[in-house]
Amino acid sequence: MRKRIIILSDQEEITGGMETGLLELAGMIDTDRFDLTVAAPAGAFLEEASAVARTVRISAAPFESKGAVRALLRLLRDGRRIGRELASSLGDPPVDLVHTGSFGAHLLGAVAVRDLRASLVWDVEDFYDHPFERFLFSALSRTTRVSAFFLGPETEARFPAARLLRRRTVPGGVDAERFSPGGEGSTVRAELEIPPGAEVVGFLGQLIPRKRPAELIEAAADLRRLRPSLHLVIAGGDSPRFVRYAADLRTLAERAGRWVHLAGRRGDMERVLRAMDVLVFPSRIEPFGRVMLEALAAGVPVVAPPSSGAALSVGRGLFVSAGDRSVAGLVEAIASLLADADRRRRLAEAGRRVVREKFSAVARARNVELFYEEVIDG
Repeated sequence: MRKRIIILSDQEEITGGMETGLLELAGMIDTDRFDLTVAAPAGAFLEEASAVARTVRISAAPFESKGAVRALLRLLRDGRRIGRELASSLGDPPVDLVHTGSFGAHLLGAVAVRDLRASLVWDVEDFYDHPFERFLFSALSRTTRVSAFFLGPETEARFPAARLLRRRTVPGGVDAERFSPGGEGSTVRAELEIPPGAEVVGFLGQLIPRKRPAELIEAAADLRRLRPSLHLVIAGGDSPRFVRYAADLRTLAERAGRWVHLAGRRGDMERVLRAMDVLVFPSRIEPFGRVMLEALAAGVPVVAPPSSGAALSVGRGLFVSAGDRSVAGLVEAIASLLADADRRRRLAEAGRRVVREKFSAVARARNVELFYEEVIDG
């Protein structure tokens, strides 16, 4: 009999790598072995999921840290209701396992599984360092039948009470076919009004302070004094928590000049990557950084922090370090890559090979399925 799985999300939109990864996983689960349902609020995430799996719409607002106690109480109430609704709507046979991928969904799932009488798996893709978060996860780890898998050793090491959980490291993966090199780069450059012959540096990700796109604009402005043909593409969406930051970033880009191109959040990020000579990931700290794998798959060399989850998992030798991570460090790292076409080519070839062999979305799906079976079979 197929094992029944629910991927439970509290997210309406597709804002980053976590949602994208869950959607890719849902599309690659072996339907001969697993009966999958995706449960989420109405929105782009649920709509995309409906193309690859059975879906159930739930009513749950994403967790917001502002007013955390009130938000927590709401989540506890919603979790009980959602657990009962899912148990009723899905019927027999009972659900075997619930898979969650965000802080709010982890809490919803911990309550919902009590009515579903199912195992719970936390897909841990972030750092939870706030005392409130650490307290909640420690308490739930002791009172709920929960297991977890982590993107890498750093996310596991920093997760509260990880030692109490059945756990496994399951590195991130990307669709290597979708993010393969292609000949669309010149077309995308034309769409963005980038002149022929320009050197293109890019950023993909949410427009939030931790990812430091403002510092990248500053670094690129310094670099243009040495390389006046340089253009910067910033592609990514806003976060509800940092609307003011995104607005200030747009103002900064407008003041910098027409060489900064704000592409917004797009559904064709693979095409945008192909327009770049170098991808820069300027975060000082990053649990993983899925976009770095996407860039490697597309044959685009990456400047990234050596402590990122992707660099630690894939191998630091495939990334160019920004040194002390200052603006000056970013300038130096980007300039060194733009000046060395042979090095860019070698990094691109090695990156494509490693992603295809070890970090494909298919490989991740198979590893997740193995963990599902391990948890369910006890």
